[in-house]
Amino acid sequence: MKNIWLMTFYTLRESISKKVFIAFSIFVLLMLVGVFFAASSNFGETLKQNPQDFHRMMIFFKMGAANFVLSFGFLLSIFACASFIPSLLEKGTIDLFLSKPISRAQLLFGKYLGGLLIFFIHIFVLICGIWLIAGLKFGDWDFSFLPLLLSSLFYFAILNAVLLLFGVLSKSSGTSMMFAYLLMFVSPLLANRQQFFFFLQGKETLKAIVDGIYYVLPKLHEIQNIPKMLALGEGKIELQILISSFLFLLVVIYSGFYLFEKEDY
Repeated sequence: MKNIWLMTFYTLRESISKKVFIAFSIFVLLMLVGVFFAASSNFGETLKQNPQDFHRMMIFFKMGAANFVLSFGFLLSIFACASFIPSLLEKGTIDLFLSKPISRAQLLFGKYLGGLLIFFIHIFVLICGIWLIAGLKFGDWDFSFLPLLLSSLFYFAILNAVLLLFGVLSKSSGTSMMFAYLLMFVSPLLANRQQFFFFLQGKETLKAIVDGIYYVLPKLHEIQNIPKMLALGEGKIELQILISSFLFLLVVIYSGFYLFEKEDY
């Protein structure tokens, strides 16, 4: 376990030395400044005119601000973490690490956790910052907004697993990024696939294939909507969404570990 944590913090130091961590931090702080000014605009006057909808409007404000920033944050996180595995596998670097008393599984898992730690630090600052702004500006200290931290971490854990697998397979950060971005792009389309089935009338086989892809891939779109559903008390969370996404995460990580163990460096 000690070796895993050493690799985790080594990855964190690596991101700082490459200025990736600093760039991510600046982005989050600028977004929080933007949210602060948005909260200082006419939004407060609108709330005063509709006191009966205060709680609901605050949820929309916090969730809307957070999801807007996260839509760019996930893209930036993929870009920031995509090079961790390919850089590890470079000739000379991998030889050095494999000469140390650390197993391949510990080495790879430490890199994976390092990416999650970088994301968690920034998303924690972002979400807690928005919560704090809402509390100071509007007196809204409702904790129902904070589960967004967990759903976002789970969301990125899946994307980071994809980066790990394709980083091992291709040894290319560009290829890893492409598949992670593709997964982000496809997820909302699959979640709303019923709207597109109108154009596939009579093509039941194609519909079945699309449905099959939906159930195999992680439900990123639905995962990100869970906190909003909980906060508003609307809809019911389907366990199938969480279970299938978690199984996808495990299979992808295991595949990456298996390939890494079998590769001759």
